[in-house]
Amino acid sequence: MLKKYFKIIGELSTINRFSQSYLAKPESVLEHSASVAQLAYFIGSNIEGIDMEMLLKKAVFHDMDEIITGDLAHPTKHYTNELRHQIAMLERDNMIDICNDISDPELFDVWNDAKDDTIEGFIICICDIFVVLYKIDQEFRVFGNNSLLGHSVSIRKRLLQLMEENSNVIISSFINEALNIQQGLEKEYVNRNSK
Repeated sequence: MLKKYFKIIGELSTINRFSQSYLAKPESVLEHSASVAQLAYFIGSNIEGIDMEMLLKKAVFHDMDEIITGDLAHPTKHYTNELRHQIAMLERDNMIDICNDISDPELFDVWNDAKDDTIEGFIICICDIFVVLYKIDQEFRVFGNNSLLGHSVSIRKRLLQLMEENSNVIISSFINEALNIQQGLEKEYVNRNSK
């Protein structure tokens, strides 16, 4: 059984994120998931009534389907509703097989519901975006790589949408902070493209 878990960890550690962009410091899906889990723990520990065990399970396994598909760029994955549906079916069917293979059918529900409409699912959703924003900021500020700056523009729309869906004051403060970071990155993007 341990070999099967090692295989999953190994696959997640070799699949790089931002597959269509240059990264000064490549990031694996496993690294991304660990970052989401740490951030989710930090945010969740500031909110009463959080099911911390479920929150962390969702954080760790929210992108496990990328073992099957790799890291598909958002515009590719969502090119048409039909394509998104076909990819979702591919992910679903293969995740059922993987979970059954490791004798953990409950894991399928954790993955499938990772970004559901519970407070834990909402936290995973925002943390997933926050970690992408962090990676863009890190690449730009630490490594001088501006190839991801354009991604920050689309993040703003998603953050504003999440702000509208949210009623938790603590989460709102985190989203506002993320919006401030995003605005700084977007300003850099606009300045570099106007020259």
